[in-house]
Amino acid sequence: MQCFVITPIGDQESPTRRLADGLIETVIQPMLESFGYHVVAAHKVSESGSITTQILEHVVNDELVIADLTQLNPNVMYEVAVRHAARKHIILVAEKNTTLPFDISTQRTIFYRNDLKGGQELAVALHKTISEIDLAQQPDNPVHGAVASFSMKDLLGGQSLNSLMLTRFDQIESLISRLLPSSQQTARVDSSLNRAMFLLNCSDRIRLSVAIEKFGKAYPNISCRTRTISGKPFLITEAEGPYTYLSIMHFFQAQGIGVVEIDEN
Repeated sequence: MQCFVITPIGDQESPTRRLADGLIETVIQPMLESFGYHVVAAHKVSESGSITTQILEHVVNDELVIADLTQLNPNVMYEVAVRHAARKHIILVAEKNTTLPFDISTQRTIFYRNDLKGGQELAVALHKTISEIDLAQQPDNPVHGAVASFSMKDLLGGQSLNSLMLTRFDQIESLISRLLPSSQQTARVDSSLNRAMFLLNCSDRIRLSVAIEKFGKAYPNISCRTRTISGKPFLITEAEGPYTYLSIMHFFQAQGIGVVEIDEN
């Protein structure tokens, strides 16, 4: 297994380079090697060819990446974004009092102090974090979250999530109805009945009224009216064409209203 370390590099013998080398050699490398990782740092890549290409190959392909966000180095940020796009495990560290950009401020980050005690504390935190990583699982990150959000918007196509779910329920229910033997199809499921009654578990009249209004818009082919029996609200639905009672139950449950079908017979 291989772990690539992303860190500000700086010129040879500069404070930035000394901090990077000290962190890698005294804390990161010993800890990673104890887990069986071979550690590679960007400024120690020795293969011939384009350095940029080699770095990106490590960023994308290595089993683990550790990125030091101290100084908010642009190259480091770019490589973190590439790793996020690959949706592979990355551990973020930063020197204490580093103010992270908004985009990654919610990501789990290990903050350390730049002294001997801080190095020991960082080693303990790294050990815990590495122990919790499951390389077989793809982690969540801001890039993946944004892509998933875009995909959901495309899937919805302007519909609300509730409307999409109701449509899918109807499709699944219709498929099940076609697959079942005729002897197992109840009158309600195969839509031979066009009248039903439901008990609505909701004491908020305004909320109930809004839900019924939404139901009328979602199912214009089904007429519905409420009736109070012994102080409890009931919904009576009727339609000229067929419909399934599960569609009605799913709709009101999606509105946060409990519903129970009542057998009028």
